Amino acid sequence: MDGVVLWLGAMDGMGRWTAWGSALARGGAPAARGEGYLEIGIVAGVPVSINGQSLSPASLLAELNEIGWKHGIGRIDMVQNRLVGMKSRGVYKTPGGTLMAAAVRELEALTLDRETTQWKDMVALTYAELVYAGRWFDPLRQSLETIAATTTSSVTLKLYRGSASVASRKSPFSLYREDNQTDADGLGLPDDDAKQKGANDQDEDKDDGFSEVRNVFMIFGGPSACLTARQHKRERREVFSIKVATP
Repeated sequence: MDGVVLWLGAMDGMGRWTAWGSALARGGAPAARGEGYLEIGIVAGVPVSINGQSLSPASLLAELNEIGWKHGIGRIDMVQNRLVGMKSRGVYKTPGGTLMAAAVRELEALTLDRETTQWKDMVALTYAELVYAGRWFDPLRQSLETIAATTTSSVTLKLYRGSASVASRKSPFSLYREDNQTDADGLGLPDDDAKQKGANDQDEDKDDGFSEVRNVFMIFGGPSACLTARQHKRERREVFSIKVATP
């Protein structure tokens, strides 16, 4: 019987929350046939607004559900491992949750450095297991929240026929630097550093090998340098604010 259940498709009615193009969509209202755009505001990894309007967590999820289901977003048919050890099949519909997760992931790509992103991916399963087991107030889960401190600002998603793709993203904590996108001499160095490398190469008699070490550092130490520069800029801004406010 289990094999038959897994072989059969989802029963009629299971997709009523994610039925794009259906004239009999949930509530009898027609689903969206064209594309749509949606901006989700995020603070410390938590979605807080839709198209600039701040909402409570419950209201925000309800509104995203209404928007997402019309575009067929958020349906998944999966076989999973239950907490008690058995396997079960479930058809889940979570349009709002899917949109929030997509927006947060896209913003993290902009604000988290490479090593932090890798660490986050490693502990994501631990975080999910803690939540699934009802251990929301566990000290470990709370400590893992700190990684989202810089995941703040907004992401615009394009919604179309079951997919949610990023249209734009922005953040004051962005690690993206337009002046660091060139690939001069195939070394991935910014223009100024590439020029400096050329000057060093012309003076081979005085070259003690430091220039090559510097080039390697610029490639592999770039994320740390960018983070340091951003922190110094923030500290200077805070000091200036204090001086202005001081009578």
